Amino acid sequence: LKLFPQSWVLQPPAQREQRSAQPRWAPTSLRRRPTCVTVSGAMAADSRTIEQHSALLHRQQAQIDKIREEGQALRACLLASGVMTSAALEAQAHRIRFERVRQ
Repeated sequence: LKLFPQSWVLQPPAQREQRSAQPRWAPTSLRRRPTCVTVSGAMAADSRTIEQHSALLHRQQAQIDKIREEGQALRACLLASGVMTSAALEAQAHRIRFERVRQ
């Protein structure tokens, strides 16, 4: 005997045979609602949400690019001044990544 969420109901065999295209287990919520609903306002809201997420994504990518450039500039300055070697920077980056994986 398997336990399933209360919203899922086993369809009697007669109904399963008549509706062979439907899955054996069907959520009761799907059987109570119409299968297709068209709401133009919802589509417009979805479009605005997608545009907002797209704009946010572009801003975040610009911030990531700026931070990457600053990191490259700092690395070049540290190496040029002799404060750190390339091997020391790579070893420290490895330690940071390793510590993050351990957590």
